[in-house]
Amino acid sequence: MILDELSPKTVRNAQAHDWILSAPKGNMNLPAPNVFNPTDYCDAKFPVLLRKSSYSTLWYKADTMFSTSKVFVKIYFNCPHATSSPESEVLIDIFTWLLLDYLNV
Repeated sequence: MILDELSPKTVRNAQAHDWILSAPKGNMNLPAPNVFNPTDYCDAKFPVLLRKSSYSTLWYKADTMFSTSKVFVKIYFNCPHATSSPESEVLIDIFTWLLLDYLNV
């Protein structure tokens, strides 16, 4: 059945009755506000730019709450020959998969 054809005449009574029974009840409410969501961002610490070159950008932000190291790496390969042929497309995909596997991503 096409959606344009849906009307009370085309929908069987039993199917319409099932839809009415499965409609949301009136007792649905929004969840309680999350008390852990911050409202004041004045104390937020921003990352510090350590190094910027034409090939990379390095930022640093200390984790003072858990004292653990965190790393986020985003690598953009600018290689025009990577899409020059089907073979090079496959090889760059394999290289990417191997790199991600090596980095345990």
